[in-house]
Amino acid sequence: GIDYTLLLLHLSFTPRPDARAARAHGAASVTVAALTTLSGLGVCALARHPALATVGQTGLVGIVASYLCAVILVPVLADIRARFGKGKPHRVQR
Repeated sequence: GIDYTLLLLHLSFTPRPDARAARAHGAASVTVAALTTLSGLGVCALARHPALATVGQTGLVGIVASYLCAVILVPVLADIRARFGKGKPHRVQR
């Protein structure tokens, strides 16, 4: 789940001439990753064993929530930060 957000944030704050296309490509990648994870967890959710079914159902809810946050909420917050903030994330000094 956190990987979805990290990829989209990286694409949001990396200066590039094709930023819009990069974000669309990133969103497509996140969608495919989420769908494959959901298919695996969906099989677990349909299991007859109660513990395995619960793990699958809980995982489904978590992946759906993290996908929606990554694809909808994170780009909106990144745009707000770019408009009203400094526009770039803070970098750690090495």
